[in-house]
Amino acid sequence: MKERISPEKRAFLLERDREMERLEKEGYDFHAHEDKQPVDEQDGYLAFHTMMNDLVLELWDIRREKGLTQADLAQKMGTKQTAVSRFENSGITPSFELAFKYAWALGLKLAITTHGEYTLTLPKELWKPMEIMAECAKTTVQQVMSEAIEDYVPSQYSNYVFKMLSASCQPQKKVKFESLEEVAV
Repeated sequence: MKERISPEKRAFLLERDREMERLEKEGYDFHAHEDKQPVDEQDGYLAFHTMMNDLVLELWDIRREKGLTQADLAQKMGTKQTAVSRFENSGITPSFELAFKYAWALGLKLAITTHGEYTLTLPKELWKPMEIMAECAKTTVQQVMSEAIEDYVPSQYSNYVFKMLSASCQPQKKVKFESLEEVAV
């Protein structure tokens, strides 16, 4: 039996969608609160739920960018539109399994990592260039990113060390170095 949405709920959801679109057009940054996220060590429970809710928002954005309706995505997931709606709108932290299926239906891969702040999120505008570079090099996007970072970090670290040794950035403890090699220990 197909679950029906009441006219009041439908009107509420349509109004909320219009309001979100209006805010987006006005340049509202839906991720502006991220700097106020709880520190995991202080409140792991809240951090987990915040992370999962941010994931739902990100997946919702991607679904809309791809021009897919909830019904389209539900069909790809092998579930009902109401399940997709509950995932996006309930405010309840979804299971990772459901988030994984949602992402998979969008053609995405979710990953869990213990690397925390050492995990890199590539801006969307760089996705296509990275894909092209990986295709040309007959490798993966991850490999291209790793090589780019391995090339970039040493040069930037050298610049940082040079600045520390110059007047622009004084180290907390005054140390005299005979060469840059001594600093990069």
